[in-house]
Amino acid sequence: LAPSREAENGLLPLLSIAPTLLEAGNSSDYERFRSDVIARHGMVTDPLARLNLVQVCLLLTADKDLLASLQPHADVLKTLLANKANSNYQSGFAAMSLAMMSWRSGDFAGALEWSSRCRACPTRNLSRDATAHALAAMAEQRLGHSDQARADLEKARAILAGPYDSDAYYPRGKENGHWFNWSIARLLDREATALMGINDREAR
Repeated sequence: LAPSREAENGLLPLLSIAPTLLEAGNSSDYERFRSDVIARHGMVTDPLARLNLVQVCLLLTADKDLLASLQPHADVLKTLLANKANSNYQSGFAAMSLAMMSWRSGDFAGALEWSSRCRACPTRNLSRDATAHALAAMAEQRLGHSDQARADLEKARAILAGPYDSDAYYPRGKENGHWFNWSIARLLDREATALMGINDREAR
């Protein structure tokens, strides 16, 4: 999962646009945006570009055609993660992308498995952990494990409630994610909160 120019200069900027549209309440613009992203970048081959593509396109529920277009990228990420030689900092984000893919596909057990693998990555990242906990909470809720779902949601909320510093690009330090990684975590936390029927005051 080593970086390349395709990943760094191609899809990383898109990863900042997608959550920004949704945090601004522009879900229709996001739908058009991700359709354009798939049309333009659906054939990427770089591993980092693949995992970024999955994240960009799955911040909201997705139809069968969109999921089918992302499945080859998810399959490659699974193959790469099966090889321990590819384990590094980005492996956690690859597992997070697969948790998102599983969640949107209705594979709740898979979402739990990949969110667990994401959190087990030896290189920690708080924004990624918050996202993984939110995904796990939603999967647990769908599986009927409401107590565990609430526990995972509380863990996500605790991370998000932590202090931020003055670095606008890396609000918790470089090792804990870009600002848009935190934005993605907030979006999925809100989705989990709504799914579980918890009001914002109670979730906090």
